[in-house]
Amino acid sequence: MIARTTTIVLAFSVLAISGAIVACSPSVVAEQQAELPAPSAAHGKQVWSENCARCHLMRDPKDLTNHEWPAVIRHMRVRANLSGQDERDMLELFIKAE
Repeated sequence: MIARTTTIVLAFSVLAISGAIVACSPSVVAEQQAELPAPSAAHGKQVWSENCARCHLMRDPKDLTNHEWPAVIRHMRVRANLSGQDERDMLELFIKAE
């Protein structure tokens, strides 16, 4: 009985690992990224006004560096329960061209 249970657990483990490897393969990731809409600074501004402006004044993009903004926006995305697209749009709004 123990051998059979071990075999079943091992089989499911192999399936799970195989699925994870396929899901993370470059072609699958590229397809998923191709389906994402392009970031929109206009939508980022709308997200800001509907969510962030409740507690914060509008920040000047020059207040932080391009390296600092992603960490701040990711932190606030989690706190405000924003979507990944909202985060990308906010980054488009605040990351300045170098």
